[in-house]
Amino acid sequence: MDRSPPRVRRQADLEARTQDPDSSSPDPPTTESEDSGSHGVGYRKPPRHTQFKPGQSGNPRGRPKNPTAFDELMEKELGQIVTVREGDQARRLSKRSVIVKQVVKKAMEGE
Repeated sequence: MDRSPPRVRRQADLEARTQDPDSSSPDPPTTESEDSGSHGVGYRKPPRHTQFKPGQSGNPRGRPKNPTAFDELMEKELGQIVTVREGDQARRLSKRSVIVKQVVKKAMEGE
């Protein structure tokens, strides 16, 4: 198993650490990339412009609702009440009852 040699610290790094923080030496020059706040892009480091903003969800619309089953839709629709005229009187019946009455009537007529 190859092991890389230990990292050698540069003299400038050591001097910077040993200096008194109150000293009047100027700050080291910054590069353009440090000013813009960019960072390295790579494994587990996506570009900043593609990262979620604070308070923003990764799934804004949430999980989609399951589609309602056909039998549930039919049950709901057939259970609705409608007003039907039978002769000269108005009756309130469910759509299911109206369909059954129409099928029976057509069967009696010979269709």
